[in-house]
Amino acid sequence: MRMRKVFLLLLFLPLSARAQSPFDGTWLIDPANFRPPQEPAEFLLADGMFRCTGCTGNISIKADGQDHSIPEGPYWNTASVHAVDGRTVEIITRQNGRMFYSEMDTVSPKGSELVQLAKDTTEAKAVTTETRFRRIKKGPVGAHAVSGAWRAYRWRSRGTV
Repeated sequence: MRMRKVFLLLLFLPLSARAQSPFDGTWLIDPANFRPPQEPAEFLLADGMFRCTGCTGNISIKADGQDHSIPEGPYWNTASVHAVDGRTVEIITRQNGRMFYSEMDTVSPKGSELVQLAKDTTEAKAVTTETRFRRIKKGPVGAHAVSGAWRAYRWRSRGTV
């Protein structure tokens, strides 16, 4: 009888090993308690190259609209950057060819504010966020308007995060 109980325990053990972890499932961000990052994001778009520090997955790639390999993260392994015009930049990240994240960064006509519209498709339901930044440092002369250091001050999300 004891051997039979041990056998049943061993038989069902793999089921418990496959159970969800406490991190699996849907996570919600409470917009009332969310605070934009205090560390500034720094962009540089000049001489055909785009660099971003203080961003998710700091990157440095050609800004030619083509997919380029980037250090692989949990969601993407390629990115493309395209200067739409003198004030707007589009960034798209992909994982094995599938688009996971797109971002449109637009600088205000006076150059003091940046609006970042992002669409995250890493989950089953896409999430769109709008983040507003204030310029805290200008980029070098001759660089794209998005260049410089920016600090987020407002964030809004549409969809489930």
